[in-house]
Amino acid sequence: MKCDEALQLMGELEADDNRQSQWRLRLHLLICLHCRRYLASYRTTIRAAKAAYSAPPETESVEEIPDDQVAAILQAARGKSPSV
Repeated sequence: MKCDEALQLMGELEADDNRQSQWRLRLHLLICLHCRRYLASYRTTIRAAKAAYSAPPETESVEEIPDDQVAAILQAARGKSPSV
């Protein structure tokens, strides 16, 4: 099996019920460092994408920040000290 065929099978691995194709891919992965690294990178990318879309936002929305804090931040950005 060549790498290009292995890459195609990696994309179809979940849906492929053909045990011969699965074993051929596994054998190729045993001997091909490049494809093992590619598959590991692919799996890491999938996990990161799932985590990015499933995690709740950790920041407050603008509406939740009190007006006095917004004013203090804006004054500090302009170089003025906030009035207390």
